[in-house]
Amino acid sequence: MIEARHSKIDLADLSTQRADESSSWAVSYSDLITLLLCFFILFFAIFSQKQAQEMDKRTKEAMTIAEEKIKAAQQPKTLGLMAEQINEQFARLENVYSLVYELPGIETVKNRDHFLIVFSDGNFFDAGSYDLNIFGQYRMALVLERLLPYANQLFVEIQGHSDNSPVTHKYDNFKTNIELSALRAIGVYNYFLQFGFPEESMSIAGYSYHRPIVDNKEDEEIILQRNRRITFRVEAK
Repeated sequence: MIEARHSKIDLADLSTQRADESSSWAVSYSDLITLLLCFFILFFAIFSQKQAQEMDKRTKEAMTIAEEKIKAAQQPKTLGLMAEQINEQFARLENVYSLVYELPGIETVKNRDHFLIVFSDGNFFDAGSYDLNIFGQYRMALVLERLLPYANQLFVEIQGHSDNSPVTHKYDNFKTNIELSALRAIGVYNYFLQFGFPEESMSIAGYSYHRPIVDNKEDEEIILQRNRRITFRVEAK
């Protein structure tokens, strides 16, 4: 009787062991399927991302090529328009230049995109002063008369100059020749403004005694006064 009982127990244990082995195999297979599924999902995600990046790259390349073709098609028109504008500017400058060229006591220096109006006799300002004297006002009026009809088509830089004589401090609002030359340019600027020359068509510059017409070492007042002058730089808008 005892031996039979042991035999039954052994059969039960064997059955349980086989069931455990079968269950363990099923779990391992399930894990494998899950891992494979995760792998395929990950692979698909990476592949989709690469496809999207490649598509984005090709789209950008296509857009760049299209933009270059559009620019190439527009370039001749743009260049033609620029050439036409430049020719118009030259024509305006040439017209104004011809009006100023024959004024007495004036030297004109013609360049490609502008010309200079240089007063060869000077004597527009008294020593140490930035107020136009009677002679200076008369000469400015002659220039203004020719420039004013074209004021909206021109840009004029008014350049003030001085000799190298030390400032006498007659005026308290400046102490150097650079300030004096700038104030002379401002005086002419205000003179033009007073007679209707538009503010946006002018600028001023002061050059002190650094651009003399005659040598600043001269002792004679009549020679040095030529350096106390105004120069106009005229260009087309």
